Amino acid sequence: MTARSEAVAAASWWALRLAEPSHQNVGHPDANTLLAALANTNARAYTPDQVEAYRVALTARIEAHLAQSEWSLAEPIFGSEVRCLYNDYSLDPVLTEAAATAGIEVGVADLPLKTVMWIDPGKVSVRSGYGSEVETVWDWRWPWPPTTPATGANGHPEPDQSQLGNISDTPPTPPAG
Repeated sequence: MTARSEAVAAASWWALRLAEPSHQNVGHPDANTLLAALANTNARAYTPDQVEAYRVALTARIEAHLAQSEWSLAEPIFGSEVRCLYNDYSLDPVLTEAAATAGIEVGVADLPLKTVMWIDPGKVSVRSGYGSEVETVWDWRWPWPPTTPATGANGHPEPDQSQLGNISDTPPTPPAG
């Protein structure tokens, strides 16, 4: 079974954050500094093979999670609260189960804190860090890759893994008319 594009995009976003830990935003500059120091002291280094194993396991786990939720292109927001993934005071079970399947240990500090991701039909969005803006990770209207999109099983363009996290946060302007 081929995973839907939304699952691939969501899993790739989390895996990229695991591969390249970034600045944490928990809402206060002193707390951010302390967290960065602790993360550097206790940082886990993941190999590219571990990150890829996590991405593959997470894609499958997200796909299974989505299969249990309401999924309607006509009403993409309906059921969104069930399809969200988070890392706040604990990791979402979907994220920890994928790590176990991949044979790695992933903790709260290994991924961006105060983060929630919504996986909706045709769109994946994330708020990464306390008080941050919601970013669109993937939208079915965006050409992916920009030159020749390959169409997935659901009729949406398939994301190019090398471009995740580097795409514009602004969706294209709809045609006038």
